[in-house]
Amino acid sequence: MRTLRRTTTTAALALAALLTLPGAASADSGDQPTYLPPLGSYFAPTGNAVVTWSKELQSALKANNARVETIAPVSRMKSKDGSDTGIWMPIGFKYDSLDVTQGRVYYSGGFKIIRDATHDSMECNGFWLKVNPSGVWCNLKVNDEPWKEVKMGYFNLAQFPFSLIAPKGPGIGPTIWPFYLDDDITPAIDELGISGLTKGTPIFNLDATISVFDAYGTPPTGSEPGRPNPYQALHGKTKR
Repeated sequence: MRTLRRTTTTAALALAALLTLPGAASADSGDQPTYLPPLGSYFAPTGNAVVTWSKELQSALKANNARVETIAPVSRMKSKDGSDTGIWMPIGFKYDSLDVTQGRVYYSGGFKIIRDATHDSMECNGFWLKVNPSGVWCNLKVNDEPWKEVKMGYFNLAQFPFSLIAPKGPGIGPTIWPFYLDDDITPAIDELGISGLTKGTPIFNLDATISVFDAYGTPPTGSEPGRPNPYQALHGKTKR
């Protein structure tokens, strides 16, 4: 119980930092990609997250004959028929970093949506969560050409603190935390040629566990590990 209280306190303090620091607005629309800081504080000691694609996103992927590849340390989750259902990722001090000056929690790795018929692709490699303004951003490439930092999705800020600190398994974390498509990324989706996704469309649910125990866990059975990530080698953190 004392350990759980300590975990809750750590997360609450980090959350307070994110809530009180607005961050630099210009940093969310720059031309240069943002990489995981090599040093700094972290949001949680260990943990893992399951990102489940919404029914709307899964339907759009199938309808447009698109598939998902992942970039380490992210793993691809799929159904028995091979359809994409989401991604799994470890979180914690070895994989993320809290930057209170920008009000961000950075994560390495990501995913790439590919349409084999047209050879078009959209890649998000390196992403971060913010509370003020609320949402998730990523470094974007379209057809392997860098675009800019874009806001992929947003969430309901009123639900965020309560779902974050709920007791869960060996630690705490949200079980139901829905994200919705932001119009900042819709031009890239249009370039990719995927229809059926507009601003406000549910895109994924985040189910995460953070803990002071070694709770990185392992990817779900049948999942596929992501391809090697060059940015991890160049900008990733080393274990402290």
